[in-house]
Amino acid sequence: MKNIIISAAIVLTGMTAANAQNSLTSHLPATAAATVAGANVTLLKDQTLLVRYTQNGIAYKAFYDKNGIWLQTVASYGESSLPASVRRLVQADWHGWNIAFVDEVQTPGALPVYHIQVKHDNRLTILRVSDDEMETERELFSH
Repeated sequence: MKNIIISAAIVLTGMTAANAQNSLTSHLPATAAATVAGANVTLLKDQTLLVRYTQNGIAYKAFYDKNGIWLQTVASYGESSLPASVRRLVQADWHGWNIAFVDEVQTPGALPVYHIQVKHDNRLTILRVSDDEMETERELFSH
């Protein structure tokens, strides 16, 4: 499957096989870079390459520019995969609320940004956490 991804990247972006291999997996941990099985590659209207895959129960969306340069990756997961330090920060201020879902955004040269959905009764709040700082992004209510 990894060869399919690399082949798709080469065809869609015109890069060499070595460059495609490096750019498609350079931001991944070594074990993830070795096997990105079941990936789905899509060329978006703006020529951005989107690679979707799931590994260890985490859904990833990795974005690359038309030259195959990594732009960002969004990892989507539940509370159990959230780093303990981030979980403690949220639970300290949002005691009694449940962490429902997390989108972790990774970009080159920057610290991860966590968009965390916390839920209590019929209330849903989305928090933004980065570098040990937290702010409320949005508050939603369900009926």
